Formats: sequence, structure tokens, C-alpha cells
Amino acid sequence: MLLHLVLLSRPAFADDPATTLPTTDGPVEPAVTDAPADPAAAAPTESAEPVAPPVPAEPAQPAEAGVSPSEPTTPEPPALDLSEALKTRDLTTNEVKDLQPKRWKLPQNPYGQTDFTAYTLEWGEVKVGLGAITVGVLPRVQLGTVPVLDILKVPNGNLKWDVARVGPFDFAALGSVFVLPSKGFTGSYVEAGAMTSIQIIKPWSFHLAGFYDRITADGLPDLTKISPLLLVGTKDSIESLNTQLHEDNVNFSVLGNAVSLRAATDFRFNRRDSIVLFGQAIVWSSLATDLGSGGTLPPIVALDSLLEGADKAGGPVALSKSYVVSLSYQASWKHIDARIGYGLSATPFAWVLPATDLSYRFGGKTRLSETRMKKTWLQNLRDVQKAKKAGKNAPIEGTGDAAKQPKK
Repeated sequence: MLLHLVLLSRPAFADDPATTLPTTDGPVEPAVTDAPADPAAAAPTESAEPVAPPVPAEPAQPAEAGVSPSEPTTPEPPALDLSEALKTRDLTTNEVKDLQPKRWKLPQNPYGQTDFTAYTLEWGEVKVGLGAITVGVLPRVQLGTVPVLDILKVPNGNLKWDVARVGPFDFAALGSVFVLPSKGFTGSYVEAGAMTSIQIIKPWSFHLAGFYDRITADGLPDLTKISPLLLVGTKDSIESLNTQLHEDNVNFSVLGNAVSLRAATDFRFNRRDSIVLFGQAIVWSSLATDLGSGGTLPPIVALDSLLEGADKAGGPVALSKSYVVSLSYQASWKHIDARIGYGLSATPFAWVLPATDLSYRFGGKTRLSETRMKKTWLQNLRDVQKAKKAGKNAPIEGTGDAAKQPKK
């Protein structure tokens, strides 16, 4: 009876969480009391690890328009402060003219000369001279001919090949051939040699070469069929000699050999100006002749004078009989090469050929680069002149259109 009264006096018994009974609709939760039954059990122990408080989640930032939230944004570069930058001064017309790439202002080119050196024309370069036409047919390979002799029906050609280039050292092989064909007669001149060039210091080079020459002539020539420019003597004397040779039925044979040395050195002040010292001599020769009953050589291309001093047995030649020395000034412009000087030689006027030269050159990598350099300079000069002209035509403050503009 007393228990029944106690139950009736607590109408909120079903809603009290401390007395909620487990149901089958959800998980069973333990009853929570205001204080633990055992105070000693509720107290923390020394071995228990502290529990870190939960970290609140950061609120999501709103994505910018047009940018995916997953893509990283690139920071903008810092702005440059140009307030203290110095303004450069424009070049004047006279200053640009002083910068013109003239050849005497350009650095020297040790490979510019090809006639007394081991160097060759560049690939595609052409040199047209008084005595020869030369073409660079391949890298460090050139071919040439003497057009005057071609016109006179004397086929000829020459070749130079710069075989090796190691730093300042170059080694070249060269050769040439001249043929005089005529009815019943053949004359030829063949030369083969080697040449080396070395750059001692930047503007100074030394060149040394050795040559072997072979001259042959066989048969009975008809001097009237050979160009008078290749013969020595008057027209009457040549006709008389030709008649005598054919009446006597002279059939002669000549074989001459010679070894010569050549040395040269050039000092280059710039790409245009240089000084050249040249020397040459025949150091050995031999001659074998069969002149028949005539006993004399025909005066073809001064053949008689060329072989006059040759040693028939073969031996050294005195320097006083074959030397050639010359000193000359060489000027090389963009297309024109000129050399003029003076010399001495055992044979009169033999020094003229090495001391004198005049040729026209075009093509090649070096001259094409100089042309582009000149065009760039001309364009810069025009730009400066246009800017100067535009500055003169600009309105001055206080006059013209500038005076009508309101001041800020």
C-alpha cells in the first residue's frame, strides 16, 4: 500500500533520463547519474593520457568567380618603383656616324690573304684578279685558272687545299698545271707543293712553302700556230727560225726539274691595312735536253731563258742567280684588294708579280656578315635622323597647338 502511494506521487517517472528503461528501438545507453558510485574509480590516474580538446573546423572561404577551388592561385608580382630610374640619352646623328663599321675600324682577319699563305677562299667566295680567277668550291678548297692563257689556247688550272687547321697552325697542299698543245709538239709545266702558315701573335703571321716544278717539251713545234704573245722575238725572226727548224727536221726533247722555296710574313694593323715581306729562290735544278741538229731551244714562253741557268747534272742553284725579294703594302677593302711595293731579283723585274696585285672579291661568309652589319648601321642611322626630324617638327610650349591646350 505504501509502495503504491510512492509510485503515484511521481507522474514524470517515464520522462526521467536517469530511469529510462532500454527499448528495442535503439541502442542501449548507460544511465548517467549526478555522481559516481565509487569516488575513487572516478578520479583520474597518473597513467591515463590527457585527451586533446576537439579543434573547431575553419569556415570555408567563398571561391572567387571563374577560379576553381582546387586550383592554386598565382600571386601577382610586386610592382616596380621606377620613380628613381635614370633616363638614357638618345644618340646624336654624329655619334651614330662615328659607329660606322669601316674596315679600318674592324679587327684584323688573319685568313684574309690567300695568294702567299696556306689559307683559301671561303666557300662560295670568288676572287677575280689581274692574273687569275679563283673560286672557293668547298670549305678550305679553292680552284683557279689564268684566263689570259686560256684565251691564248694554253689550258691551265690550279688547286689549293687547306688540309689541316689546328689552332694558329694551317697546312695546305697545292698544285698547278699548264699545257701547250700544238700539232707535232707538246709542252707542259707542272708544279706541286706544300705550304704552312702559323700565327705567331694576333696580328703577325709567318708562311713557308716548298715547290717541285717539272717542265717538258717534245716534238717539232710550228711557231706560226702559236700566239705571238707566247713567243719572244720579232715576227720576222720567229718565221725565219720556224722555217729553219722544219727544213732541218729538228725533233728536240727537254726535261727540266727544279725545287724552290718561298717565305712570306705579314703584319696586319686592322682588317684593311697590312705590310707584306716576300722572298723566293730556286735551290735545286736539273736539265736533260736533246736538241737534235738545231742546238737551240725555241723561244716559247721564254723557255730558253728559264732553263739557261739549270744544272744539267742536277744540283744546288746559287742564290744570286734565282732570288726574288719584295716589300709591299696591302690594302683590303670590302671587295677590292690592292698590293703595291718594290723589290729586287736576279732576273730583271721578276719581283713585280709578288709585289703587285689588284683583284675584286665577292661572296663568302665574312663579306656577307659585313654586309648585314652595314645594313644594320644604316637602319640605325635612319631611325636617329627620323627621330631628330620628328623632334624639330613637334610643337613648342607657348606656340601653335601647344598654346591652345589648357594647362593642368
